[in-house]
Amino acid sequence: MKSNINQEYMRRMIDAGNMMGSELNSRGRQIPEREIKITFAASGGPGGQNVNKLETKAVFRWKVKDSTVFTDEEKDRIREKLAVNKEDEVKLDCSEHRTQLANKKACFERLHAMVNEAIVVQEERIDTKKSKGVRARELDSKTKDKRQKQLRRRVDSD
Repeated sequence: MKSNINQEYMRRMIDAGNMMGSELNSRGRQIPEREIKITFAASGGPGGQNVNKLETKAVFRWKVKDSTVFTDEEKDRIREKLAVNKEDEVKLDCSEHRTQLANKKACFERLHAMVNEAIVVQEERIDTKKSKGVRARELDSKTKDKRQKQLRRRVDSD
C-alpha cells in the first residue's frame, strides 16, 4: 500500500515540472511555481521612499483544488487547517522585506511551511491513567488535609 502511494507521489512530482527549490529536500513537499498566481502590490513595510515608488509586497494565490502535488485527502486536510476562500484559494502576502525577490522567497517559504504542517496527520492521543502509587499519594494527601482541618474546629466542652 505504501509503495503505491510513493509511486503516485513520485509520478506527480515528475509531472509537476518547474519547482521553486528542490522537491525532495528536508523541508517537505513543495508547490510548483506554475500553480501559484503571484502579483505584487505597494507595500507598507520597511523601505523608506522606496515604499511609495515600487510594488514590493508579494501576494500569492494558490488554488487547492487544481494542485497536482497533493492527494484528495491531503487537499481536504489543507482546506480544514488553512484559511481557504470561496474560490478554494489560499491567499498569502508578504511585505517584511525591501525587495520583491526577498518577499517572494519569504512567501514561498511560508506557504510551503503552512501546507506541509497542514498535511501532517495527527496521531490519536491515548488517555493515560494515574498509577497506583500516584493515586495512593493523592489519597494520603487528602486524608492529611482532612485531619488538619478537623483539628481547626472548635472543641465542644461538655
